[in-house]
Amino acid sequence: MDTTIRDALVGGDPHLLGRTEELVLWVLNDQARLPELFEILFDANEIVRMRVYTMPWKKWLVSDLMGLSLTSKVS
Repeated sequence: MDTTIRDALVGGDPHLLGRTEELVLWVLNDQARLPELFEILFDANEIVRMRVYTMPWKKWLVSDLMGLSLTSKVS
């Protein structure tokens, strides 16, 4: 783990999400990085926080890491 998730989110145009989708794949491929991802939710850098909050990790976390379906059937 040479590059931290936070380091990968810093910099660039603040209006762009940058490498967020790539970083979700990092976590999916190495679940030991999940605490690192959660820690960034409280980062002092507002751009880093914004990128973490808007990245699609929540959907992928539920479906891939927890093995749950995101669709529900209502009878």
